[in-house]
Amino acid sequence: LDPTTVHPVLEPYLFAYEQFRAAPGFVAERFEEPFAHPLGFAGTPDAAGPLFGVRAVIDLKIVATLDPSYGVQLAAYRMLLEENGYAAKKRYLVQLTDDGGFHLEECRDPLDEAEFRAALFVFQRRMKRNGGRP
Repeated sequence: LDPTTVHPVLEPYLFAYEQFRAAPGFVAERFEEPFAHPLGFAGTPDAAGPLFGVRAVIDLKIVATLDPSYGVQLAAYRMLLEENGYAAKKRYLVQLTDDGGFHLEECRDPLDEAEFRAALFVFQRRMKRNGGRP
């Protein structure tokens, strides 16, 4: 990325991402790669790589507050990565702020994956019952 091509409104977020990468020494081994899972879902994790010495899936957010549902999203991303040969042990949200800072939050709820699987099941059942419409 050529930083001179970034719109001024987005510059603080780019700076925040660079600060995040520098602080814990994060290096993305996977970045914005689309994946599919045999359970019938697909997605594009923002990034994956070692963070604090442990492989992790990272989701970058530009939001005012972090929502617990993001942990469920990261559980799905972790499943996608694992199915495609990348075992991420941890899940992190990186909230990028408009002042060039960031907030790092680990998603630790062990029920996030079960919640995602349940929601996927309900969605797929509804699609089947409704002839392919949600």
